[in-house]
Amino acid sequence: MLVLARSKDQTIMIGDDIEVTIVDIAGDRVRFGVNAPKEMAVVPSDDPAKQLIKIGKEVSVQVVDVRGDKVRLGVVVPRDMSVHRKEVYDAIRRENSAARQVAAAQPPASHPNPAKALKDDIADGLVMKFGEAAEPLIDEIRPLSDLGMLKRIAVAVESATTLDGVRRIWSK
Repeated sequence: MLVLARSKDQTIMIGDDIEVTIVDIAGDRVRFGVNAPKEMAVVPSDDPAKQLIKIGKEVSVQVVDVRGDKVRLGVVVPRDMSVHRKEVYDAIRRENSAARQVAAAQPPASHPNPAKALKDDIADGLVMKFGEAAEPLIDEIRPLSDLGMLKRIAVAVESATTLDGVRRIWSK
């Protein structure tokens, strides 16, 4: 369980597409706002005293502690999913975008097989970011040869924080 402190109107990002915002703090009671994909059910605990919400099948957020205007949230997610304070998530996205713009401005390095070189770079990036969980996606990428598609995948690997996020960005 990862524990993050938040105040009213502050948000945490879970992966690329789940936002949990502290809407209100009244004593030891906390109201959440959740923005998640439609296919992910958002279900509060049957026991209101737990102050726990389930998001989809694998994500849960629970109030661990309330101290004045600060709430400590315990977040449980799968290993391949990131959790960030919203302001940190936004900074990561900005940095990744700037890095992509710099990389796009550089002339391509000469390589006898640019598609293979790009696939190797993508595979290395996926493994560094997501570990062994990336292997099925790497297997999907290996037969591709279209440089335009491979460049889109490379951008997706840089900007996404989950494997599902890579697939979503790549397929746009």
